[in-house]
Amino acid sequence: GSGFVYLVADVQSSMRYHVEAGGIRSETYFIAVFDLPRVERIELMYNYPRYTGLTAPGVENQGDISSIRGTRVDLKIRVNQPARSARLVFDDRSSVELTGFGSQAFVGSFALLKSGGYAVELQTWPGKRYIGSSKYEIEALEDFPPRIAFTKPLRDLGATNVEEVFSELRAEDDIGVG
Repeated sequence: GSGFVYLVADVQSSMRYHVEAGGIRSETYFIAVFDLPRVERIELMYNYPRYTGLTAPGVENQGDISSIRGTRVDLKIRVNQPARSARLVFDDRSSVELTGFGSQAFVGSFALLKSGGYAVELQTWPGKRYIGSSKYEIEALEDFPPRIAFTKPLRDLGATNVEEVFSELRAEDDIGVG
């Protein structure tokens, strides 16, 4: 063909360039490099289903989420420079808009219903949307029913209505037995 291709890799700063071949020189062009906002920190707070009786401290600088299905997850996301808006984008393409908390922090929450993944999409002031974080994993853990078993007596006993029979139970649960 009559064309040429040249790959300019790892451009770290804005630059001017021109193309020259066979004694002919192009006009000068300009490449502008922008440092876009990116996620710097994620804080998580798990609000477990009430029936569990569990409370948890916040988890700082951790984007991966792992908790019992039905947990409400509150997030506070900090970016390295001002951004216009932010939202969580999930694997199934659903999203949760985050509320600005100043120009470099965003907050939001969602109910943990299924496993998958998410990333944080940011929007710059001119309006461009892009993924501004790593992809994070979501693990929705099943809450299995408790298991209860008689450990004593180990066999059937015949007793009258005035006799006492010593009984012992063992209970186990993946969340805990209170």
